[in-house]
Amino acid sequence: MILHGTPVPETLPDTERSGIVFYGGHHLMSGKGLRPLFEATSILKQRLGPQAPTVKVHGYYPDRAQQDAQRLAHDLGVADKVEWLPHLSIDEMAGLYRSSLVCVLPYTGSFAGLPAATAAANGLPVVATRRAGIPDHLGDSGIWIDEDNSAQLAERVGELLSDPALWKRTSDQLRQRAREYLSLDVIADQTLRFYDTALKQRAS
Repeated sequence: MILHGTPVPETLPDTERSGIVFYGGHHLMSGKGLRPLFEATSILKQRLGPQAPTVKVHGYYPDRAQQDAQRLAHDLGVADKVEWLPHLSIDEMAGLYRSSLVCVLPYTGSFAGLPAATAAANGLPVVATRRAGIPDHLGDSGIWIDEDNSAQLAERVGELLSDPALWKRTSDQLRQRAREYLSLDVIADQTLRFYDTALKQRAS
Protein backbone atom coordinates (compact mmCIF):
# COMPACT_ATOMS: atom_id res chain seq x y z
CA MET A 1 0.00 0.00 0.00
CA ILE A 2 1.34 3.43 -0.96
CA LEU A 3 0.59 5.81 1.89
CA HIS A 4 -0.73 9.33 1.40
CA GLY A 5 2.24 11.69 1.54
CA THR A 6 2.14 15.10 3.15
CA PRO A 7 4.41 18.11 3.73
CA VAL A 8 5.92 17.85 7.21
CA PRO A 9 6.86 21.27 8.64
CA GLU A 10 10.21 21.46 10.39
CA THR A 11 8.54 23.35 13.24
CA LEU A 12 4.98 24.26 14.11
CA PRO A 13 3.90 27.83 14.86
CA ASP A 14 2.86 28.52 18.43
CA THR A 15 -0.77 29.12 17.58
CA GLU A 16 -3.82 28.72 19.79
CA ARG A 17 -5.73 25.51 19.13
CA SER A 18 -9.44 24.89 19.55
CA GLY A 19 -12.16 22.54 18.40
CA ILE A 20 -12.45 19.18 16.68
CA VAL A 21 -11.78 18.75 12.98
CA PHE A 22 -13.57 16.19 10.81
CA TYR A 23 -12.91 15.43 7.15
CA GLY A 24 -16.04 14.53 5.21
CA GLY A 25 -14.44 13.99 1.81
CA HIS A 26 -17.00 13.67 -0.97
CA HIS A 27 -19.46 11.11 0.44
CA LEU A 28 -20.16 12.95 3.68
CA MET A 29 -23.09 10.78 4.76
CA SER A 30 -21.65 7.38 3.84
CA GLY A 31 -18.88 5.49 5.61
CA LYS A 32 -17.62 8.48 7.61
CA GLY A 33 -19.30 7.85 10.97
CA LEU A 34 -21.07 11.19 11.03
CA ARG A 35 -23.93 10.04 13.28
CA PRO A 36 -21.64 8.70 16.06
CA LEU A 37 -19.59 11.89 15.76
CA PHE A 38 -22.65 14.08 16.31
CA GLU A 39 -23.87 11.78 19.09
CA ALA A 40 -20.46 12.09 20.77
CA THR A 41 -20.68 15.85 20.34
CA SER A 42 -24.04 15.77 22.14
CA ILE A 43 -22.46 13.83 25.02
CA LEU A 44 -19.62 16.33 25.29
CA LYS A 45 -22.09 19.22 25.14
CA GLN A 46 -24.04 17.74 28.06
CA ARG A 47 -20.86 17.22 30.08
CA LEU A 48 -19.01 20.43 29.30
CA GLY A 49 -21.80 22.89 28.57
CA PRO A 50 -20.56 26.09 26.89
CA GLN A 51 -16.99 24.76 27.03
CA ALA A 52 -17.81 21.86 24.71
CA PRO A 53 -15.66 21.97 21.55
CA THR A 54 -17.02 22.91 18.15
CA VAL A 55 -16.78 20.33 15.35
CA LYS A 56 -15.27 21.86 12.20
CA VAL A 57 -16.44 19.89 9.15
CA HIS A 58 -14.65 20.20 5.81
CA GLY A 59 -14.46 18.30 2.53
CA TYR A 60 -15.76 18.61 -1.02
CA TYR A 61 -19.23 17.13 -0.60
CA PRO A 62 -22.24 18.43 -2.58
CA ASP A 63 -24.73 20.87 -1.06
CA ARG A 64 -27.37 18.14 -0.70
CA ALA A 65 -25.08 16.09 1.53
CA GLN A 66 -24.40 19.10 3.74
CA GLN A 67 -28.13 19.78 4.04
CA ASP A 68 -28.74 16.17 5.13
CA ALA A 69 -25.90 16.42 7.65
CA GLN A 70 -27.20 19.72 8.98
CA ARG A 71 -30.60 18.12 9.58
CA LEU A 72 -28.90 15.30 11.47
CA ALA A 73 -27.00 17.79 13.63
CA HIS A 74 -30.24 19.66 14.33
CA ASP A 75 -32.10 16.46 15.23
CA LEU A 76 -29.34 15.49 17.67
CA GLY A 77 -29.26 18.94 19.25
CA VAL A 78 -25.74 19.91 18.20
CA ALA A 79 -26.31 22.29 15.28
CA ASP A 80 -24.83 25.10 17.38
CA LYS A 81 -21.66 23.04 17.85
CA VAL A 82 -20.96 22.34 14.17
CA GLU A 83 -19.10 24.72 11.87
CA TRP A 84 -19.35 24.06 8.13
CA LEU A 85 -16.22 25.03 6.23
CA PRO A 86 -15.81 25.45 2.47
CA HIS A 87 -13.58 23.22 0.37
CA LEU A 88 -10.00 23.87 1.48
CA SER A 89 -6.70 23.82 -0.38
CA ILE A 90 -3.94 21.61 1.00
CA ASP A 91 -2.25 24.62 2.61
CA GLU A 92 -5.53 25.78 4.14
CA MET A 93 -6.19 22.27 5.42
CA ALA A 94 -2.78 22.16 7.10
CA GLY A 95 -3.49 25.52 8.73
CA LEU A 96 -6.84 24.26 10.01
CA TYR A 97 -5.21 21.18 11.52
CA ARG A 98 -2.51 23.29 13.17
CA SER A 99 -5.23 25.35 14.87
CA SER A 100 -7.39 22.43 16.06
CA LEU A 101 -7.17 20.28 19.20
CA VAL A 102 -8.37 16.89 17.96
CA CYS A 103 -8.98 15.19 14.62
CA VAL A 104 -11.82 12.68 14.69
CA LEU A 105 -12.11 9.99 11.98
CA PRO A 106 -14.80 7.48 13.02
CA TYR A 107 -14.85 5.97 9.52
CA THR A 108 -16.50 2.66 8.70
CA GLY A 109 -15.38 2.71 5.05
CA SER A 110 -13.89 5.00 2.41
CA PHE A 111 -10.23 6.12 2.69
CA ALA A 112 -8.78 8.54 5.23
CA GLY A 113 -5.14 8.81 4.19
CA LEU A 114 -5.32 12.54 3.51
CA PRO A 115 -6.70 13.71 6.88
CA ALA A 116 -4.71 11.12 8.86
CA ALA A 117 -1.41 12.14 7.24
CA THR A 118 -2.19 15.86 7.51
CA ALA A 119 -3.05 15.52 11.18
CA ALA A 120 0.14 13.59 11.92
CA ALA A 121 2.35 16.10 10.12
CA ASN A 122 0.81 18.96 12.06
CA GLY A 123 0.89 17.36 15.49
CA LEU A 124 -2.87 16.92 15.76
CA PRO A 125 -3.98 13.91 17.85
CA VAL A 126 -6.34 11.59 15.99
CA VAL A 127 -9.22 9.59 17.48
CA ALA A 128 -10.25 7.03 14.88
CA THR A 129 -11.47 3.58 13.99
CA ARG A 130 -9.07 0.98 12.62
CA ARG A 131 -10.53 1.34 9.15
CA ALA A 132 -10.04 3.30 5.92
CA GLY A 133 -6.23 2.93 5.89
CA ILE A 134 -5.89 4.92 9.12
CA PRO A 135 -3.71 2.38 11.02
CA ASP A 136 -1.35 2.19 8.03
CA HIS A 137 -0.77 5.91 8.31
CA LEU A 138 -0.72 6.36 12.09
CA GLY A 139 0.83 3.10 13.30
CA ASP A 140 0.72 2.92 17.09
CA SER A 141 0.17 6.67 17.44
CA GLY A 142 -3.58 6.78 16.85
CA ILE A 143 -6.15 6.71 19.63
CA TRP A 144 -8.46 3.91 18.61
CA ILE A 145 -12.20 3.43 19.04
CA ASP A 146 -14.72 0.82 17.95
CA GLU A 147 -17.00 1.52 15.01
CA ASP A 148 -20.34 3.22 15.70
CA ASN A 149 -19.47 3.77 19.37
CA SER A 150 -20.39 7.35 20.21
CA ALA A 151 -19.85 6.95 23.96
CA GLN A 152 -16.32 5.66 23.45
CA LEU A 153 -15.60 8.43 20.97
CA ALA A 154 -16.75 11.08 23.44
CA GLU A 155 -14.63 9.47 26.18
CA ARG A 156 -11.43 9.46 24.13
CA VAL A 157 -11.90 13.04 22.96
CA GLY A 158 -12.67 14.12 26.51
CA GLU A 159 -9.48 12.49 27.76
CA LEU A 160 -7.37 14.39 25.24
CA LEU A 161 -9.05 17.69 26.08
CA SER A 162 -8.54 17.24 29.82
CA ASP A 163 -5.00 15.83 29.83
CA PRO A 164 -2.37 18.18 28.35
CA ALA A 165 0.42 15.63 28.94
CA LEU A 166 -1.45 12.96 26.94
CA TRP A 167 -2.19 15.48 24.20
CA LYS A 168 1.47 16.54 23.95
CA ARG A 169 2.78 12.97 23.99
CA THR A 170 0.37 11.92 21.24
CA SER A 171 1.16 15.02 19.19
CA ASP A 172 4.91 14.39 19.38
CA GLN A 173 4.51 10.71 18.45
CA LEU A 174 2.45 11.61 15.40
CA ARG A 175 4.98 14.19 14.23
CA GLN A 176 7.75 11.60 14.48
CA ARG A 177 5.61 9.08 12.61
CA ALA A 178 5.02 11.63 9.83
CA ARG A 179 8.74 12.40 9.50
CA GLU A 180 9.65 8.73 9.20
CA TYR A 181 6.82 7.39 7.03
CA LEU A 182 4.62 10.13 5.54
CA SER A 183 6.83 12.92 4.21
CA LEU A 184 6.68 13.58 0.48
CA ASP A 185 10.28 12.43 -0.05
CA VAL A 186 9.65 9.15 1.73
CA ILE A 187 6.45 8.49 -0.22
CA ALA A 188 8.14 9.42 -3.52
CA ASP A 189 10.91 6.87 -2.86
CA GLN A 190 8.33 4.28 -1.88
CA THR A 191 6.35 4.92 -5.07
CA LEU A 192 9.46 4.64 -7.28
CA ARG A 193 10.40 1.34 -5.63
CA PHE A 194 6.88 0.05 -6.24
CA TYR A 195 7.00 0.89 -9.93
CA ASP A 196 10.53 -0.50 -10.25
CA THR A 197 9.42 -3.81 -8.75
CA ALA A 198 6.33 -3.91 -10.98
CA LEU A 199 8.38 -3.25 -14.12
CA LYS A 200 10.92 -5.93 -13.23
CA GLN A 201 8.16 -8.46 -12.63
CA ARG A 202 6.57 -7.59 -15.95
CA ALA A 203 9.88 -8.01 -17.78
CA SER A 204 10.67 -11.38 -16.20
